[in-house]
Amino acid sequence: LDQTTPNHWVNQEYVTSLDTDLFPPSLSNSLQGAAEQWSVSSVDRSLSPSGPVPGRAVRFRKFHVSQMENVSILFADIVGFTKMSSNKSASHLVYLLNDLFGRFDSLCELTKCEKIATLGDCYYCVSGCPNSVDDHAERIVEMGRAMCLAIQQFDSDHNEQVNMRVGVHTGKVICGLVGTRRFKFDVWSNDVTLANKMESSGEAGKVHISEATYEFVKDIYEVSDGEPGCLGPRYSFCCLYKSLCLHSIKKLVQFFMTGPSFIFKDETTPKVSAAEIAGSVCIPFVSESNKTDSVNAPALNELALTATTGASETNVKFNSTDFPPISAFSLCFTNPLLERAYRQQVLRIPRRSLQFTLATPRISPAVNAVAHLLFYLSLLIACFVNFPCVSDASFIPITAIVFACIGVFVNLAFLLLVIVDVLAWSLSPQPAHLAIWKQNVFRAHRSAFQWYGRNIFGAILICCPAAFILSNFQYRVINGLLYCLMLYSFTLFPNFSFWTKSLCAGFVSIVVLLLMHWPFGSISPCVERADLFTAFVRSNQSVPVWAAAATNNLFPWEMTVIILLNLLLVVALNREIDISFRANFNRDFEASCAKKAITLEKMQGEWLLENIIPRYVLTDLRKTNKYSQHVKDAGVIFASIANFSEFYDEQYHGGQEMLRVLNEIFADFEHLLHSSRFKDVEKIKTIAECFMAASGLNVVERSRNRRPDAHLFALMDFAMELIKILEDFNQQMFSFHFELKIGYNIGEVTAGVIGTTKLLYDIWGDAVNVASRMYSTGQKARIQVTEEVSQRLSSRYDFEYRGNVFVKGKGDMRTYLLVGPKADSGSGKPGSPIYGC
Repeated sequence: LDQTTPNHWVNQEYVTSLDTDLFPPSLSNSLQGAAEQWSVSSVDRSLSPSGPVPGRAVRFRKFHVSQMENVSILFADIVGFTKMSSNKSASHLVYLLNDLFGRFDSLCELTKCEKIATLGDCYYCVSGCPNSVDDHAERIVEMGRAMCLAIQQFDSDHNEQVNMRVGVHTGKVICGLVGTRRFKFDVWSNDVTLANKMESSGEAGKVHISEATYEFVKDIYEVSDGEPGCLGPRYSFCCLYKSLCLHSIKKLVQFFMTGPSFIFKDETTPKVSAAEIAGSVCIPFVSESNKTDSVNAPALNELALTATTGASETNVKFNSTDFPPISAFSLCFTNPLLERAYRQQVLRIPRRSLQFTLATPRISPAVNAVAHLLFYLSLLIACFVNFPCVSDASFIPITAIVFACIGVFVNLAFLLLVIVDVLAWSLSPQPAHLAIWKQNVFRAHRSAFQWYGRNIFGAILICCPAAFILSNFQYRVINGLLYCLMLYSFTLFPNFSFWTKSLCAGFVSIVVLLLMHWPFGSISPCVERADLFTAFVRSNQSVPVWAAAATNNLFPWEMTVIILLNLLLVVALNREIDISFRANFNRDFEASCAKKAITLEKMQGEWLLENIIPRYVLTDLRKTNKYSQHVKDAGVIFASIANFSEFYDEQYHGGQEMLRVLNEIFADFEHLLHSSRFKDVEKIKTIAECFMAASGLNVVERSRNRRPDAHLFALMDFAMELIKILEDFNQQMFSFHFELKIGYNIGEVTAGVIGTTKLLYDIWGDAVNVASRMYSTGQKARIQVTEEVSQRLSSRYDFEYRGNVFVKGKGDMRTYLLVGPKADSGSGKPGSPIYGC
């Protein structure tokens, strides 16, 4: 236990660190409960049902969101990012973003703001959420101003020329978690959409605030009016925009921010343009502008990532005592469940992996039975040798012989039971007839060794020596010694109750004292007064002193004192033995619970990590604390609920119930990822009502497939399943019909981990950008692909030409719509060769 406890503390700190870094404290308890449920059962059973069933009422999953008023939201975008990234490799670009966002993370901690996400070159945080504060607007404005200064320091450190465009708005939000896989703490509302618009219409190097924010900070900062119409047209569910005034913060304070020092090696990886980075994340929320990412992650330093074993260096002290949690009088555990486990430990069959000792609960009765039998046989020999009438051939101690036979029978029966039991569970169960014999032995052992039966049988067993000695009761010194010796037999068998052994010892002592002071001649032929022994001694002058008759009238009183003192000693010994065994059991029990807790917390930690970063990425992170990987022929899809903005209404419970529906849809999507069919597919993130997934990012797993394009086929089947799931979900909706648009593309991507206080796993590249354009320009309930994709997957799927579609940054592109799998392709069938199974 001493070795387990510090490790238990380290694991607890490890899991707590992950939890608090990834989620606000207000959500930590509920999330740990979800992690524990997943550890005990499985993710798909504890966090989500098996999927929607047509015709069945919706059974909503657990949903952790709340509505908050007076929250200030900040969006910040890098100005000049395109130029900066034009001559950078993908890995160097990821490094620069990681450095800059690391500075912003530090600023979040200084200003007590809550970081939400990083989206390409966009940074997103809030103040006043999840914990309300009165100075939320001032904090978020200070955060924006400090970001403008921090990026100037960044330019100086890296010889770059970039700036920040910051937008701030204050309003109400819904905050919490959506989804069951790769979820994150996020915020949603129309005010979040407006904050994003404030950023896009702002001015570089200044903080662009709305009138709602200005009302909170107008007495603190100097401001100038912004362009009245710079926000353009509004959506119908927003407030009265003509009363919305825009301001730009002009007053700046002296703030110096230095970034961390890194040693960076440039790698020969393809370069990624700014359009590829930024374009991969410009996905709208309801009104086309909620730039929220789905993976809000903790900073996992080497200590957290490498199962720290340096617990000996900590100052942790395990608060425990040697006295177990038992009643001082009854010696029973105060916890009934613990007392029940203690009483049943002798019934449990030890695992073969354990190291057996003589103190093993299942072996201990056999050891004590052997010791008790030897002790009893020794007493038999001693008593029969010292019978005072052994010279008289006509004398036969019938009573003593009867008690001796009964005692031997009881001892042998008990010894046979425990020895056969030890043999039964230590032998192999083969052949079949031996297994049946073992079951019968176990059944007999369980019946005899239940707590009450064990103590009743034990009382008879440990009283056998006393019964035999008292049947040969004599007034001799040697018998006085035997009376004391027989009491010590009551200290054997620690599996018996302390009260059973102590009460039996007390009862026998009372009987001895009664016989000592008021002898009853009918009990034994050898029970006579001193005249019998005096005559015997006179006829045998050679009798030693210890065998002589006790003619002293004080002998009964001397024996009374000696027996009472020995009785107290036996009771004290039994008590200490019982306490000691219970203390050992309690320590073993606590060690077992600690081990289980460590295992549970390890599983919880793994569950949290895998909801942040894929398992295969963690290996590189443990080694270098950074990760970037260039992947060729990766598949990327964006699946957006095209008409969710029509469904979303903040007038009904502030929009919470609409998000609950979105949570159900995404959870059904994520449930598919548990299938072996989609082992190469993984969720990247959710951005508002858009679900992003990719395939082929795990190059090791991908290399095991029989066909190089297996992961691409799997991703296409996954996209088709998403449409089917949403159709099934629509059958449960009474007044609304959701429609899904999906864009699919194949190409080179860069996967990386960004962040210092909250890690983010994301992918970038032209393939991601084109995939997002395929969905944004696509058709409802259809999967739109490029011409290259249709040619690449034509062996398994049929496509129809749609026409030329204008794509921002690409011009007119020839696009195709998926018709379905070919009849002979076997697509969609589990175990199909296309999956590499």
